[in-house]
Amino acid sequence: MDEGDFSPGTVISVKEISEIRGIREDDGLAIGAATRLCDVATDPSVRRFAPSLAQASSLIGSRQIRAIATIGGNLCNAAPSADTAAPLIALDAQFVLVSRQGERIVSAIAFFRGPGETMLEPGELLREVRIHKAQGRAGECYIRHTPRARMDLAVASAAVWLTVDDSDQISASRIALGAVAPTPLLADEAAATLVGQPLTPELLEAVAEAAADAAQPIDDVRASADYRRHLVRTLVKRAVPMAFDAARGLQGETR
Repeated sequence: MDEGDFSPGTVISVKEISEIRGIREDDGLAIGAATRLCDVATDPSVRRFAPSLAQASSLIGSRQIRAIATIGGNLCNAAPSADTAAPLIALDAQFVLVSRQGERIVSAIAFFRGPGETMLEPGELLREVRIHKAQGRAGECYIRHTPRARMDLAVASAAVWLTVDDSDQISASRIALGAVAPTPLLADEAAATLVGQPLTPELLEAVAEAAADAAQPIDDVRASADYRRHLVRTLVKRAVPMAFDAARGLQGETR
């Protein structure tokens, strides 16, 4: 509206609609789209069962912005660098969309269509985000690179979710990347490389290279495509061991 792209006849705030606010826990987590980012970042249930999402939410903007901005706003804006998108994709979250025609549930990865574009139809709202609780020993991590330490957009980001078996081998994995393609994406080949293998420096190199191959970056005023691929390699090599240690209960909070 500020840039004159469109001029709606009426503007309605949805932030006071109780049905799309708050966080509840049952067999999983349900986070209302109008829940403030500061609440997502500090909620005990989110910090316990989706710590990567709590971490990502705590990085957005300033404290004042997080006290106003919502998780639904961060997602529906559909910026490739949106911090909450990559963790939710790695967590295989589901989005509940509602309209006068009813309700439909879509995966986080399918929700994003392009920069500023989602699969929301006219008259449709994002009502809530649903995250299932992992079974067994699971760990996760969200990490990003920004030119400034605070109040900046990610030049590249990576979210890792994985589980380990009784012998501490990785049994399942998902790796999501942000700001390196028109939409946040899954690095499926990189994640598959981890499964059934002991975590070694050589394996980390292979996973990082596969993740960089999955990226589709462009040159822009913030970074070159080559630099973004380099960042993907670096971030994935850092994030995988952090998620692995979390799954084994060696650091941070585990799911």
